[in-house]
Amino acid sequence: MSGGLPKELNHRCRQVFLQCDEFKDYDALIAVFVTDELLPFKSEIRNANNRKQLVDFCLEDLLQKRIKSGKPVLEIFLATLKDKYEVGNALHDELAALYRDVHLAFTKIEVLSKQIQLSYQQFPDVLSFNLPGEELFAGRKQLIHEFLSLSKKTRIVAIIGIPGVGKTSLMKQVASQLELNRVFWYEFHPELASLNHILITLAQFIEKQIDNGDNLTFTFKSSELSDEQRIAIIIKNLNHHRYYLFFDSVDLIEKNSKIESFFSILKQKLTQSIIFISSRAKPCFCKPIDEAKKILKVFHLDGLRDVDEIQDFFVRRSIQISSELARKIDKRFGGLPLALELIAVLFKEDFTEEHLLALAEDQVIEQLFDEIYERLTP
Repeated sequence: MSGGLPKELNHRCRQVFLQCDEFKDYDALIAVFVTDELLPFKSEIRNANNRKQLVDFCLEDLLQKRIKSGKPVLEIFLATLKDKYEVGNALHDELAALYRDVHLAFTKIEVLSKQIQLSYQQFPDVLSFNLPGEELFAGRKQLIHEFLSLSKKTRIVAIIGIPGVGKTSLMKQVASQLELNRVFWYEFHPELASLNHILITLAQFIEKQIDNGDNLTFTFKSSELSDEQRIAIIIKNLNHHRYYLFFDSVDLIEKNSKIESFFSILKQKLTQSIIFISSRAKPCFCKPIDEAKKILKVFHLDGLRDVDEIQDFFVRRSIQISSELARKIDKRFGGLPLALELIAVLFKEDFTEEHLLALAEDQVIEQLFDEIYERLTP
């Protein structure tokens, strides 16, 4: 596919254009760009040394363009070019058929894109990365087992990966298999990260764990304790038992020196509890020396690369797919869970596996996925 146009249709455009006199040279081609809709694009058509190159350039330059109404320039060009040949002329008929097919192709892509956008709004669990539920979670069994088997020497587990790879879902699956009353969960949000809020939230958590802890939050809110004193109280209480502290989207606190310093202190002074963090990149408080001392474990998370895992992902959503489609998905998207959710949505929109195989081959799904992925990437 090029610019959203399937390969076969793109090839037909080339073959028909090569037969048209308007592509014999540059001057003949730009003479087509005289209508009100085409004139603004006249200057964007590149010159070329031969007919084939002129056809290639013209297609490449037009495929990505649309007029203000949203109509593709290629459609307008085909309609204008068609009218230069008399009805009954073989080229007129070929251009007319090509125009209809190109129009249908662009219409299909627009409809599909709108369906995706609607579905995008309807499955916030995927895009905000809230846990979709044990029954929908697929793969990662060996990794989860490794997390649950970490030695008490490990103080921080860092899960690193790109948006949409499933860091949060994985952490919540791990949390769900631990002693829940010992699990603390904190999610960072853009522009809202504050050390004070973290400490008060931790104080509220600790109150539920210890005797005579009823006044801890009140003390934190009302007293003149310094941050260092409050952190010391938090650590003292966390060292009484084995707690599991989960911090999601840690990349959002980059350059917040107070919070980064807080994590550095936890890393050095926790003796019982363990911290799990998710981030797009390794945080600055995670040092190579920490890995050497084995107090830090870093996991770089990839997509679901096993065909069986990809098929299981869809089975859990009541969708059966062939190993061929699973391999195609793996090849295109590396098993990225966000992409798998997108394809699951297409199945719910009554797209057949045969149709999805064709769309994957022509990269239409990839184009739509890129649009959604860009929303998650600053």
